[in-house]
Amino acid sequence: ILYSGGILPHAGSMVETGPGVWHGLTIGYTDEACGELFRFDADAGVMTTLHVFNLFVDGCQHTGLALTGDGQLLITAAYGGPNTNYETFSDQGGMHRFDLATNTLTTMHTFTDTGVVTGYPAQIFVGADGMAYGSLMFVDSYYTTGLFRMDPVTGHTTVITDLRNLSEQATPIVHGVDGRFYSAILYGRSAVAIGVAPSLAVADGSGPFGGTAALTATLKTVGVAIPGATVTFTRNGVVLGS
Repeated sequence: ILYSGGILPHAGSMVETGPGVWHGLTIGYTDEACGELFRFDADAGVMTTLHVFNLFVDGCQHTGLALTGDGQLLITAAYGGPNTNYETFSDQGGMHRFDLATNTLTTMHTFTDTGVVTGYPAQIFVGADGMAYGSLMFVDSYYTTGLFRMDPVTGHTTVITDLRNLSEQATPIVHGVDGRFYSAILYGRSAVAIGVAPSLAVADGSGPFGGTAALTATLKTVGVAIPGATVTFTRNGVVLGS
């Protein structure tokens, strides 16, 4: 045992941010202290509280934690935030970024239930493309799951898929080395694999017409090439090749 103390450290919510240095999350019981972000130095056995979460400022139930390529922590809050309303539950948590150099927490995105597919953010991953990908629980109040993508620099967030066509919730979601997301369906005795492929940009050609041109494209999911995928090129509906 390296350290004993604190309250309810959340299973799985720890990341190694340096040799022997870990950051993790705990869950609290009160609105003013509903969890903490801590740093743990394994060699010294020392734990340091870096931030105490407040329901009406940072949200609560912080369970997702990931490290970005530039050394920032991304944290999910399942509910709460500055627009919290106990009667309407209008604020469904959000995404935070924590600067390890300055110990500063910044809210990047807040999920609400106004007019878009939304839910309670849970897990968070950083893809090979540098973007953050996370899971949403209880999408549109249904017992199902969705995925969202967030730019960790700007905070721009898009719900990229929801699984409301499934009868049960997909949990937990695992980010595979091939870039796909995998999950078992709760009580459904099945599994799903989700690939997140960006749109392939096409630019108009210039110069004299005629002759030949070589076209290449690589289909990727979360920045990882998809093996065995075929890209077909068409012009005015006519297949040119693949």
